[in-house]
Amino acid sequence: MAYGHETLGDNVSPSNYKIRLDLDFDRFEYIGHESITVTVRRSAGVIALNAKDIDIIEASVDYGKSRLEAALRIIPESERIELRLKRAIAGSAVVNIKFKGRNNDRMYGFYRSSYKAAGKTCHMLTTQFEAADARAAFPCFDEPAFKATFDLSLVMDKDLEALSNTEIKSQKVVGNRKEIAFETTPRMSDYLLYIGVGRFEYTEGSLGGLKIRVISTPGKKAMCALPLEFAKKFVSFYQQYFGVAYPLKKLDLIAVPDFAVGAMENWGAITFREIALLADESTSVANKQRIAEVIAHELAHQWFGDLVTMKWWNDLWLNESFATFMSYKAIEATFPEWDMGTQYFLDVIGTAFNADALESTHPISVDVKNPKEIDSIFDEISYEKGGSVLHMIEDYSGKETFRSGLSSYIKAHAYSNATKQDLWKAIDRAAAKSGRDKKVGNVAGYWVTKPGYPIIKCKVKGTTVSVSQERFTMLGRERKGTWPIPLHIMDDRGTQKMLLMQGRSIKFKTAVNGWVKLNYGQSGLYRVSYDAATLPKLGAAISSGKLKGKDAWGIENDLFTMARCGKIQLNDYTDFLRRYCMGDPDSYPINFSVSGHLAWLQFMLYGTRLQGKIDELILYYNDKAINEIGWTKKQGEANTTTMLRAMAVSGLGITGHRKTIEKANELFSSYISTGKQIDPNIRGAVYKIAAWNGNAGLHKKLQELYKKTTNPEEQRRIIIALGMFRDESLLQETLDFSFSSNVKLQDAYIPAAIIADNPFGKMLIWDWSKRNWPMMLTKFMSGTHILRKYVENMDGMADKKSLTEFNKFFGDKKNIREDIDRSVSKTAERIEANINFINANIKN
Repeated sequence: MAYGHETLGDNVSPSNYKIRLDLDFDRFEYIGHESITVTVRRSAGVIALNAKDIDIIEASVDYGKSRLEAALRIIPESERIELRLKRAIAGSAVVNIKFKGRNNDRMYGFYRSSYKAAGKTCHMLTTQFEAADARAAFPCFDEPAFKATFDLSLVMDKDLEALSNTEIKSQKVVGNRKEIAFETTPRMSDYLLYIGVGRFEYTEGSLGGLKIRVISTPGKKAMCALPLEFAKKFVSFYQQYFGVAYPLKKLDLIAVPDFAVGAMENWGAITFREIALLADESTSVANKQRIAEVIAHELAHQWFGDLVTMKWWNDLWLNESFATFMSYKAIEATFPEWDMGTQYFLDVIGTAFNADALESTHPISVDVKNPKEIDSIFDEISYEKGGSVLHMIEDYSGKETFRSGLSSYIKAHAYSNATKQDLWKAIDRAAAKSGRDKKVGNVAGYWVTKPGYPIIKCKVKGTTVSVSQERFTMLGRERKGTWPIPLHIMDDRGTQKMLLMQGRSIKFKTAVNGWVKLNYGQSGLYRVSYDAATLPKLGAAISSGKLKGKDAWGIENDLFTMARCGKIQLNDYTDFLRRYCMGDPDSYPINFSVSGHLAWLQFMLYGTRLQGKIDELILYYNDKAINEIGWTKKQGEANTTTMLRAMAVSGLGITGHRKTIEKANELFSSYISTGKQIDPNIRGAVYKIAAWNGNAGLHKKLQELYKKTTNPEEQRRIIIALGMFRDESLLQETLDFSFSSNVKLQDAYIPAAIIADNPFGKMLIWDWSKRNWPMMLTKFMSGTHILRKYVENMDGMADKKSLTEFNKFFGDKKNIREDIDRSVSKTAERIEANINFINANIKN
């Protein structure tokens, strides 16, 4: 293998796995037998595989007509086993291993998940193998480049059912046991294999000859119809867009009660958290959109990631960035009324801006050497920044050229592995065919391999516009870096495009006394700093409606970030809001952006002399919004208006707006006393306001409601509300509740995250985390990506004493793991930025 990574090497590679697992569903153990057909390229007497958390009972190698016994060497620190033969072999061979495994309850490998049915605790078995946990289920060559076919057989109690990537080939019942064999899979990476065992309910449909099922544990079938329709529509879109048919005979979408991540793209057997898949009439608009986005994301992986897979994890972005980018494209094409194309800017590009402004960021394509490092890059850079760069490259190359390049790339590398260079070549060839003289690889390659992004300084003198660039960082320290930037410029006369090459500044002409807006359409991943004379002209263009939508958002978002990192005073930002951005609070996406920024300022400045100024803005802006859109959802209103209502109600209630608090309390009391349902779109906001003004009795009532409900979104609303109290003792009780048996391990991090964003809890959470850290290190395994969330909870601290304590705590080797290294660096940097913000606006 390339790059000098900690790999098994390329001398021995698998072509087929025959795996038979004999399951003990009562003891959550199994005995496995596997035969792996391998090719040994150069003569060798040692065959190395990956394995962890499993006991090897015996091993041998079939070579020619001989069976060679293998001496076993176990290397736990590198999660490997070595089969040492008495003589060297070359060519084709079959590795035979008998082993014993256990179904853990930590949400990785081949694990057990629990749920309630008819008042009883029941279980299903399920798998989560990405990035490197197939080795926790069976010995394997656990790297993405080792593609092979799989023949899976499962032996289990006869009343259980089984799921995998392919359809069932045969079933055989013997007494109280049965054996199920599945059809051979396509050639694929082992992390995409799926094994599911339990009792299930099915909602079935079809798309042409493709069978599609949404599968849940018993009692939740009523929530499967909507996701089934989403799946059918998105598969249809992708087949048309890529020009490549879905490659399998069937597609299952499986709701798993305990699941560490949001979803997983196992080929033909996609797994989801219940909240990310199941929906009915009581599901809010926001969560329906989220479900559609997650389904579209995972379905995009069936082509990008499953059919074509990166060679090594440094190109994880080839999976995740494309799935992020394509999911919004699929929804925009299918449900244009949702305006997901615009939401992409706030959800994806806005997230990328925030994450990549840190000095501790990493390139989209980043060198990683081992599984623990791999886990650390499943982050906003691999997902959102990568998706943002793809959006920019599509705009630069042209939509049809981009689509044609993707289609060629998929067809050329189907059932195989690829690199970023393969992708750039495909898009360049498509550009050449269309007569567009653009070398996409020259631009895209730079953005993918370089950390950070630029800020363009724009100065207007008369009719001459001068622009130059430098790297933008949240701490404001000078960092070298320039990029090839596709510029899209708008002024009073129209628009134009040009390419700003790295290391250069350029000048161009604009209208006399007019305004000029860089990054028109916000397709570029860069910020813009305008001179003092130009900014008011842009503000006037916003308030007059000449600049709106994404462009208004871009100007406001950049200006807030300038204030956040101390490049301008906070007053400059808030004055701009007052003058130019508060006229139409129902104008998306600037309304969501303003509301989010004011909420952050309220949290950061809580208890300071500036809090009143921010509260005043929040009350004015949100009250105006509610007066325009009302408390009740209207027929045919935009999804963004529906979601704005919840934001406005929440902002008013938390900031002490008397009428809002009274209305929210009335709705909550009526629900508790009579069962009268609250509009699901504002129910979460009502719960939060009730908790913010609540007492111990309400805290106890919310716990009772949480224990009773089986609806995943309702559970989420309640557990968020439990973190919204202002009484520190009740917040401590919430943290205790989060680690009780009442809260699933997958959701334990949520109360802590909410309390960390509660001004009455942000210091409590730090002390609590330090006390519980040894337990959390063992509770949240590397592949679950959960432990880092507890680290990042601390990024709201804003004093030097806390920063010193934070650095000292994580400077102790016993408190650190490789999978959280990046999160520690990012959090320390954000705390430092908070300190700088406070010093610039309060102490000075």
